[in-house]
Amino acid sequence: MNRHGHALLAVLLASAGIAGFAANASASHFKVLYSFCHGGKFVCSDGKTPAANVIRDGAGNLYGTTSEGGATGNGVIFKLSPSGNRYTYQVLHSFDGAAEGGVPATSLIIDAAGNLYGTATADGANFGGTAFELSPVQDGSWTYQVLTNFCSQASGTCVQGMVPESPLTYTKADSGKPYDGFSPLYGTTLEGGANGVGAVYQLTNSGGNWSGSTIYSFCSAANCADGQFPIGQLGLDASGNLYGTTNAGGTNNNGAGVAYKLVTASGAESVIHNFCSEVSCADGSNPLPGVTLDDKTLFGATTLGGKHGSGTVYQLNPATGKEKVFYSFCRKTGCKDGIGPVGPVIEYGGALLGAAGGGDASSSGVIYRVGVSNDETVLHTFCQQPACTDGAVPLGVVVDRAGNLFGTTQRGGKRNDGVVFELTP
Repeated sequence: MNRHGHALLAVLLASAGIAGFAANASASHFKVLYSFCHGGKFVCSDGKTPAANVIRDGAGNLYGTTSEGGATGNGVIFKLSPSGNRYTYQVLHSFDGAAEGGVPATSLIIDAAGNLYGTATADGANFGGTAFELSPVQDGSWTYQVLTNFCSQASGTCVQGMVPESPLTYTKADSGKPYDGFSPLYGTTLEGGANGVGAVYQLTNSGGNWSGSTIYSFCSAANCADGQFPIGQLGLDASGNLYGTTNAGGTNNNGAGVAYKLVTASGAESVIHNFCSEVSCADGSNPLPGVTLDDKTLFGATTLGGKHGSGTVYQLNPATGKEKVFYSFCRKTGCKDGIGPVGPVIEYGGALLGAAGGGDASSSGVIYRVGVSNDETVLHTFCQQPACTDGAVPLGVVVDRAGNLFGTTQRGGKRNDGVVFELTP
């Protein structure tokens, strides 16, 4: 089985945020809702090692994926349903590591009917991964459908591109509205495309029949000035302009990555910002987390660069390319404020929230809040319980209307295979 992408799973964090919390993390309440790998240390039929954050529907159900475990060891799609103060865990689907794909490593999206959509980074009919839909049935079961296969060479049955590592996006996704179920979906592949270093693709639904196409292949400009290896969250505005980042390429420091704009109707790409444009990469480098679109502004994080070389949180004007760094990580002794954020940030109420590594000597990760005045507050540091049963390596958070945060960790928990948690500031 193709296990490509596992090297990146340890650093794929997805995050969402809210502001207005109590500033003192010690006032927070933390609770583990589920620890993965029940039913035997080596079986893990419930899944293990999530590589992306959960999503939440209007009823409070949490949905997510694990990159390993399940019936064949190729990962699962799961649901956590609230019942009073407890949550019930259910495996909705186990990937077969063959035609269905395997190793899901991105967050899901959900439509108004409760259908789930996502990608698997490996396997499929052409061994480049799959895009899928999982639909609820009245009897309580779920139906899995492959929407498209990814491949190294374009054909009538696959999209030219391999390893779909970015979450799917759609118009108005940034507003928090569910997907409408029929408009185009967009994503990127980490590899493949015409030049082998990644592509942007579109999925189109025509009467229930899905088709996919590559709309841009990176490294189409001299010396890969347009970027290489696109990854991370995407933003799509109402005019059909897609925004994202690449983890390499560009014109600075041997290719520290770019932020780009792609006109989806024409496939025209332009670079908004070349990272590492400032001395010592003070503006950040390697923007692996992608971007969050808020009105006409982009927000994001870089895993490296900044004043202390450990990553940044930034704001970017897509029209002018002007960038403002809000915070540079590892400002505090021992990087207790975090290091190397690798999940997207969301602007809410004038502040930004995300997940990062570091936090203390164990470097097991933090949930952080950054204000526009360059102030940062750690809301939670992981691995505070014996054997890290509270989790380690956070993959971000989502928020409910009451301001409670929910998220996943890749490691820690009873079996060291990750947890789903709730954090109440």
